Amino acid sequence: MMYNTETLIDSGGNFAKDNVDDNGPNCDGYTVQNTCRSFLDGPPRVRPTSPPTVSMSPTAAADKRVRFYAMGDTPYNAGEHLLLVDQVLRLSKDEAEFVVHVGDMQRRYGYCGNATYEIVRNTLQGGKLPTFITPGDNDWYDCSDYAEALERFNFYFGDLDQTWPHNFAVQYQAARRENFLFLHKEVMFASLHVARASHFKGYEELNARTNDNLAWLRHAIRSHTSVCMVLFCHAFPLLPHYETFYNGLVALANEYNKPILYIQGDYHVWHVDRPFTEAQNIQRIVVNNGGDENPVW
Repeated sequence: MMYNTETLIDSGGNFAKDNVDDNGPNCDGYTVQNTCRSFLDGPPRVRPTSPPTVSMSPTAAADKRVRFYAMGDTPYNAGEHLLLVDQVLRLSKDEAEFVVHVGDMQRRYGYCGNATYEIVRNTLQGGKLPTFITPGDNDWYDCSDYAEALERFNFYFGDLDQTWPHNFAVQYQAARRENFLFLHKEVMFASLHVARASHFKGYEELNARTNDNLAWLRHAIRSHTSVCMVLFCHAFPLLPHYETFYNGLVALANEYNKPILYIQGDYHVWHVDRPFTEAQNIQRIVVNNGGDENPVW
């Protein structure tokens, strides 16, 4: 379930998720003001039951905002695919600059064949906005041949954003093409391949992915100057399997010492919190399941 909404991060240190239109498309829209101070001030807020009024700081210029959509955990079936087609077609360039799907574009133990990835890619390419996707566990880890499935995922989605003309200087990690980053209006946007390990398949694969993820995050922090960061991941790094990644992320977040927004899917229920207790500059948003509501523009 997703909404046409905004997260406003303004120079006054206010953070809110604004239901500007509860009848909006099944998609979560976010606005990031590049002063990005809100994570450090004020408690996290739960999803309001009625649309609140949110105002930007008078000094927050429009050209300092980045607006984007985040969605995830869809489509799981034919009905949700039809819903996704409608959602994508209704996303407006007037409301956002890009879209990020945070993974699980099929149900667990799905077909994992070429047709599955091709259908979703073609659907996402039907939209007007540059679109990125980071893999969820359903997209490869839960497939019968997970290594082959990840290769297939990257074949179909590794350069998805290149479908559209845009001015984002997107970088892809050489060792792990599904990880992307770009700096836009002083805000760093980056993806890290974090998939739920409920069906754990061993540390060899996980250690390699952890090392790549942390190297990518170090690159994002140390090779670029940004005022805040937005991370797109499918899942939360649950312990004990993700202990090395969790600790590495916390250490790098403390080194960065600026606000970080961690956007994930996986849980299918809207939630805002700060679960990284040792790095309180990280605020997490869990987006809703994309197939829970019929979108109305």
